[in-house]
Amino acid sequence: MSRSYIGRLILGRVDPDSSAERLERVVAEALRAGTHYELDVQIARPDGTTRWGRLRGEVGRDALGRVTHLRGTLQDITEWKRAEETLRESEDKFRRVFRDAGVGMVMVSTDGRFLAANTAFCELLGYTEEDLIDRTVQSITYPQDWSAFSRKLSQSFSSEGRFQKFEKRCLHKSGRIVWTESTASD
Repeated sequence: MSRSYIGRLILGRVDPDSSAERLERVVAEALRAGTHYELDVQIARPDGTTRWGRLRGEVGRDALGRVTHLRGTLQDITEWKRAEETLRESEDKFRRVFRDAGVGMVMVSTDGRFLAANTAFCELLGYTEEDLIDRTVQSITYPQDWSAFSRKLSQSFSSEGRFQKFEKRCLHKSGRIVWTESTASD
């Protein structure tokens, strides 16, 4: 099958600035290896708009096993791509707000392990985020405060959407006590 034939059938509609070269490589490899292919491509429409499509296909063979054709589908995934981009932007915004917040913030698993800690929290207790990821909340909580704190933390995990607020002492990396006002939610 000639490259120009593939170009007329497939590449002619693919946005040359973003997807055409990648598509050519994927299809050429599928033809060479005789395998299936899948690729998300941008399609330039005659009206000037661009849509996203998921191209899936496979190589067709004759009775002797020779590659004779490509067959496949092109599914419009424009809305899915837009939703994906919106989600990515939202996640990026959350990460920036979390990281740069002026108050200490952490994310903790239900078993009390740190999943993430922002800059303010790390500075408050003298740890790096990497230090905290290897620790549990209990390990930085003043021992006499752990029982009451643990109960409230459990309540916050089991009471959907409710906040638990409490004061507790934390242990700074240097060993000194740091009083905190904590708020926990699920």
